[in-house]
Amino acid sequence: MQGSKQDIVKTKKQITILLMVLLATTASYSAEPTLTRMVCPGISIKSKLEIELTVTEKELVCDTKGPEAWRKTSLMQKEYFLTNFLQTRGYYNPKFVSKNGAMLVDFQEIASIDEVELVNNKANLQAYRFWKIYGRPMTPQSLDQLESWIRGQYGQRGYPCLSLRTKAFPRKGLVQVEIQPGDLKTIDEIDYEKLPGTIAHIGSRYYAFKESDTYDASKLQLSAQRMIEDELVISTNFVTQCEGETFKIAQKSIPGEPRLVTVGLGFDTEEYGIAELRWKNTRFTTTASKLDASLRASYRVVSAELAFDWYYAPIVMRHYLRSAVKLTRTNEDNFESRVLDLSTGPSWDFDSADHFFSLWPSLSMTRTKIVRGEGLGRSKMLSLRLQGTVSSHDHQLHRNDPRSGFDLGFTTSFAKKGIGSDLSINRYGLRSSYLANIMSFDPPIWIMGLRGSLSSTVVGSDTAEEDVPDNLKQRLGGTRNLRGFGRNLVAEDGALLSAYAGLELRLANTLAYGIQPIVFLDFGKVGEESWKFDQELYWGPGFGVHWKSPIGPLRATLARGFVESADDEKLEGDLESWQVFLSLGEQF
Repeated sequence: MQGSKQDIVKTKKQITILLMVLLATTASYSAEPTLTRMVCPGISIKSKLEIELTVTEKELVCDTKGPEAWRKTSLMQKEYFLTNFLQTRGYYNPKFVSKNGAMLVDFQEIASIDEVELVNNKANLQAYRFWKIYGRPMTPQSLDQLESWIRGQYGQRGYPCLSLRTKAFPRKGLVQVEIQPGDLKTIDEIDYEKLPGTIAHIGSRYYAFKESDTYDASKLQLSAQRMIEDELVISTNFVTQCEGETFKIAQKSIPGEPRLVTVGLGFDTEEYGIAELRWKNTRFTTTASKLDASLRASYRVVSAELAFDWYYAPIVMRHYLRSAVKLTRTNEDNFESRVLDLSTGPSWDFDSADHFFSLWPSLSMTRTKIVRGEGLGRSKMLSLRLQGTVSSHDHQLHRNDPRSGFDLGFTTSFAKKGIGSDLSINRYGLRSSYLANIMSFDPPIWIMGLRGSLSSTVVGSDTAEEDVPDNLKQRLGGTRNLRGFGRNLVAEDGALLSAYAGLELRLANTLAYGIQPIVFLDFGKVGEESWKFDQELYWGPGFGVHWKSPIGPLRATLARGFVESADDEKLEGDLESWQVFLSLGEQF
């Protein structure tokens, strides 16, 4: 399977004019003038680009250590060293001209990778998908990156023990990689690691794989990522053992202390300043039960939560008892509320094939105080809840750099007046997101995202609608859904039904400094009844930019909201305006 520079350029032309401009700018090198520059006394380099030698390199070719004769390097040695130094930068076949003890190094244009040929390509990899390698200088670093990509792709397909033989042909711009993939591997044995203060094999609770599975490097990476994100360990990785008839993998970790305190700061134009403080103990018991206390504060929302995941059985399992207490103060323009929520119930999570599942049925007691807004001033609700999620492994793996996969979540709650509750209210919620790496480039170029949600509040016949607390009603508008409308301004007085769908397109990994332009289109509807939408359709296009800065993702959007209705008299023109949103910490 071959992939040429022409193939990748052709594909990029079909995707976006922006990429054509980028390729044109990289080609501007050939128009640079040729200049002669002195790198040190007695040695000059004639080239189109300035070449800087490192301190160590100068010591070898420039006699910088001292004037003693025994420290000096002969011209032949200098030619040898310079040849190697230049090859690491992609310059091959230099010409050396020596005269009166001085040396002039002259060479042609830098050798670049224009074509990649994969020999014995059992996995049918398409090299052009690794598009960033094309046009790069043909240096050892570039060849290492190509080999690393091939190993990663074969590792995801069950071939961890492959060997590669790479040949470079600078004059042709060709790189040829011969692949010996070896046998398709099944995990025969796992060398589990015992963490301090826990029972054996506790890390396997996070595994996205098991013995007898076909090897998949991405599932090992996801398993390690889960342990690190949950702060069970500081770092961890898996080592494959290809020797012998039995294929083994072993885990190596740095556990660190079980208790961890984290502090986070951010901002956005809806909640203004945001601060978060968290204390977590991930090895609270020998079964690695987790105690998590957090405090989050902004102008709009202040919350404090204490959660405990208790793995009560003295064996490694993914079933536990989850209990949580949360106090929330909400200060919206529409209403202000105080809510105390206590919940407890069994929870399960598991992996199947390429998906992750979790389920949490619980019994909940909620006490609500409406400080400002509609609904009972004080109320209590004893509810049966059911929450669950389904996520693809690739969505989880790239959570911090979203690019592909899906995530689906649902929540339901049921409360009956007279059975520990002042109100009869059932609530239903569904949310989803889907990401696609268009053309499957690695790294991605175009990423398409689809988001959606559906929420309904169903009021029982023994409960008056005006008694429903404002915080249980549905509203749209703001960065969470309809970005062309102000926060919670769609159904400002509260609705019983809401739906949202959004399409977003992001250009990634092409512009300088990691800047990622985005365009999007949002749609939403609300209903005064629990299962019937009103006539109005709320929608809005927008664009923005996303930058993964050193201190967190920065995002800025500009969107315009529109209202469509079959009845012109119902058009809400005051909602149709431009909305600007800025945030630090917002993800795709």
